[in-house]
Amino acid sequence: MPRLSTRFGAFPAYPLAHIPARKKALIEAGVDVVVLHLAGSGKVSPEAAQALGRARASGANFADVALDVRDWALVVDGLFGIGLARPLEGRYRELVLGIDKVSCPVLALDVPSGLDADSGAVVGPDGVAVRATHTITFIGGKPGLHTAEGCDHAGEVQVADLHVDLLSRAVHRAGKEIDLQPREFRLLEYLMRNRDQV
Repeated sequence: MPRLSTRFGAFPAYPLAHIPARKKALIEAGVDVVVLHLAGSGKVSPEAAQALGRARASGANFADVALDVRDWALVVDGLFGIGLARPLEGRYRELVLGIDKVSCPVLALDVPSGLDADSGAVVGPDGVAVRATHTITFIGGKPGLHTAEGCDHAGEVQVADLHVDLLSRAVHRAGKEIDLQPREFRLLEYLMRNRDQV
């Protein structure tokens, strides 16, 4: 049975929110999904806690330590997103170094962890970043995926469509509605309304 490793970091509200539906589809396809959840030491938002609860209730296999990755068919990097402003340290750094040694494809969500989405630089003077074979980025392209070190870390980049109806407060991707928490929708709306300033 192929194994899929999904790596999520401390506050994974968006990716974890979609594990229940994805898990069922993957199980039906004969894929063994393992979620490596590295909980941070900071306060978790109610939205992130709800998303984690839904993901755990989905039957996804969770691990809190790095596993042997030699037999993975795919690694999905959702460890950190576009707001990362500090170099990866400790277990996060070790995890990224481990991911960079796998022979299977690596899919980064939005931006490879450790990479600055604006400049394309690896964050920090001695920083590390995931070297993805593919990156799916959301809403719009990120300049850092196509400049500087981003070219070597992003792999093949695809921009995912996202349709937002501000009146009905509905969000669709690839024709399917995305169930966002009110706070998540407000953040998305803010980013859309201030796209030239944020």
